[in-house]
Amino acid sequence: MLGIADITPSSILDLALPIIVGIILGNIDKNFCEFLAGTQKYILPFLGFSIGLGIDLETIIQGGIGGLILSGMTFTAAFAISLPADIYINKRPGWAALAIYTAAGNTVIVPSLVADLDPSWQEYASLAEAQLGMVVILSSILVPLTIKFWVKIRNKD
Repeated sequence: MLGIADITPSSILDLALPIIVGIILGNIDKNFCEFLAGTQKYILPFLGFSIGLGIDLETIIQGGIGGLILSGMTFTAAFAISLPADIYINKRPGWAALAIYTAAGNTVIVPSLVADLDPSWQEYASLAEAQLGMVVILSSILVPLTIKFWVKIRNKD
């Protein structure tokens, strides 16, 4: 939209088509939703495995300080924005607000997708993947520990 990247409507459709088809099929037949609802637990290990194969630990180390800063920004957003909103607006204990800040493994492939859509971003893709890889790994480890700590704090009240 800003003219920075050369992203065509057909490239957006290529990425969004599976989601659009799923939305349409899910709304046409609720039995289809129920049928596929149990399959997610079987698909996730394969998705995680394929994403994990694409993560090079050496590249994550190259993400270094940028990846750590991005991870810090992710956690700061959780504590500064979502947690107070969950507690004071939703009147909930805050666990969900913290849990949503785990970065999904598929975020690592987004820079490659963008670079495929617009090759001018190709030179930045590997560094961005490295930084996002660090966020994925750190959030996968730190978010459950943070929630466990938060539950202990909340249960003391």
